Amino acid sequence: MLVIDALRAPPPAAPDALIETGSTALPTDDASDQSIPSTYRIRNGDTLSTIAERYRIRVETIRQLNPSLNPLALAPGDTITLRAP
Repeated sequence: MLVIDALRAPPPAAPDALIETGSTALPTDDASDQSIPSTYRIRNGDTLSTIAERYRIRVETIRQLNPSLNPLALAPGDTITLRAP
């Protein structure tokens, strides 16, 4: 019985624990937030996830604002929209 208890995963975190992020702000759906630049020029090594994290927005928001964007073909120098005009 002791071996079985040692293999059990810890209980899932409480919902409040998932929301608490310390100093890291949660992503926002507000694509009109003036603190977010309206456009972003892709740099080498960028992914939608890293861009979203940098500006605290959701990947889905970037995809909605850039419907023709292929996330697997981001090219340095290309410009994407991060905030609704």
